[in-house]
Amino acid sequence: MIDLQKLKEILEKERELAVTDIAKKVFRAKVVESGVISTLECKNASYFNSGDVVGVFEEGDVKELGTVLDSKGKILTIYTHWQLDGEIQILDYEPLIALDLQIDFIERINKKRLSELEESCVNVFIGKNYKELRKVKIEKDPSGIKLDYSQTDAVECALALEDSEILLIKGPPGTGKTTVIAEIAKELSKNERVMIASHTNRAVDNAIEKLPLKDTLRVGRPEKVSSEVKEYLLSYKARKKLGNQIENIEADIENYLRSGDRNKLLEVSLLLEKRNEMLRKASEDVLLNSKVVGTTLVKSNLFPLKNFDFDTVIIDECNQASITLALLGMKKGRKYVLVGDDMQLPPIFRVIKNCGQLSSFGFFLKKYPERMKMLKIHRRCHPEIIGFSANYIYNGEVVAEESCLNQKLKIDTKNPILDPEKPLVFVHVDGEEEKEGLSKFNKKEIEVCKELADEMRDLKVDFSVITPYIQQKKRMEKLNIPADTIDAFQGREKDAIIFSVTATKNLEFAAEPRRLNVAITRARKKLVVLSNAHAILKNRRNLLYKFFIYTHKLRRVYDWENKRWM
Repeated sequence: MIDLQKLKEILEKERELAVTDIAKKVFRAKVVESGVISTLECKNASYFNSGDVVGVFEEGDVKELGTVLDSKGKILTIYTHWQLDGEIQILDYEPLIALDLQIDFIERINKKRLSELEESCVNVFIGKNYKELRKVKIEKDPSGIKLDYSQTDAVECALALEDSEILLIKGPPGTGKTTVIAEIAKELSKNERVMIASHTNRAVDNAIEKLPLKDTLRVGRPEKVSSEVKEYLLSYKARKKLGNQIENIEADIENYLRSGDRNKLLEVSLLLEKRNEMLRKASEDVLLNSKVVGTTLVKSNLFPLKNFDFDTVIIDECNQASITLALLGMKKGRKYVLVGDDMQLPPIFRVIKNCGQLSSFGFFLKKYPERMKMLKIHRRCHPEIIGFSANYIYNGEVVAEESCLNQKLKIDTKNPILDPEKPLVFVHVDGEEEKEGLSKFNKKEIEVCKELADEMRDLKVDFSVITPYIQQKKRMEKLNIPADTIDAFQGREKDAIIFSVTATKNLEFAAEPRRLNVAITRARKKLVVLSNAHAILKNRRNLLYKFFIYTHKLRRVYDWENKRWM
């Protein structure tokens, strides 16, 4: 079991690498005015956007400088508590925020300088005896979403949680974890404040858009949230509350900045200070009156949520959030619902190979296996596509809903690989892997991807190519093929997926169970797997071999060279 000191060492090493990366893009800036709102002159001011966190580079290290309030021409306005003078070197601090927050929290745990809520979540981390899971029955809402038996079980257990208790909800692909999260939040918000968080904006947005606009708030940068939740944004609601007041002040600021008159910088600063104070008060009012707040784990620890607490914290995609990152979210509340899947990919760290041990969901699942509820009814993919994972990854506990049989492409094609009646096809491609650096690519599979991608594009199919290797992805993107790595694609889905295995010698990375599970469950209606069957047959101990046998039994193996079914 990993301890806090080990976690701290890993985070510090990650930080060193991150500092090296961001220090490659340092900008010189001249301090025009120093104060709570400081004005900098920088020819690269346009690199930063409102809301960006800026760092200052000094003696080989980076420290947080402040938050960008405005960026116009060569003028950068920053909210900061630093006293600035002369010339400074600034850069993007965003890559360090999460790491610094986690390191700081570990240090405070070690020094025992914790609030009541922080002590509560640390006790859960250390280990604590719990009562058995209880349930609070929910009334069926005829106008609402119908939950299956496993979803109902999870929701009712969440509603029965008491202070300092944790519930783990295991959500295999397509089993409706977002629906469950939204239902838990909706029910709990009748009597308490709820925070929905994740390490990604996408996961937060998916849950938020299922909740009533009136009671729900989304805290985050406008450019990082989906268009469907714009009206939920704190910035949108605060501005709507202020109306013409804020618009008039910002028009005056714009006119001053456009004039280029340095003598008017004081007026600009005063107006900015007035604008920010108005937005702060309006934002605080909106926050206080919101029953459900959605945000990222990092943003939950920053302004304006830094001093806001909640009754229940729900964290999605916990398998990809490190233990300490999850703790940053958990310390914001009294009760904890962690949603994830230990059979999907863990967080990524560059300084450690076995990142699975750092996954918050896996960590807490090992500690509290009796407090886990699993979602079991699959609704995303055609049964042929989900069938392999259901049986070989989830031991037959996941079952596809009957409606999944209708998940087929509606296209007219003579290409046997794209036949809508064959949702799953394994294509034997007689190619060989090549190496570039630490990554791999496969020219023959790229050729096949190009041909299939061109036809899918002509047929207006919603598709993407995924691969375990960054070099394979980069080469396909150069050919205008929509592609991504499996690790980056987790949490997303398409009607059709082309999975380019790429490797032909050592298949261990591509066949790693969690990676393979994610790869073959991204497609709703058509999954095409490209690989060298001969290479797989030489590696019979890995999961790809079992997958090949699965497709062969379905008579879904196609020989690309000979243009025939095998």
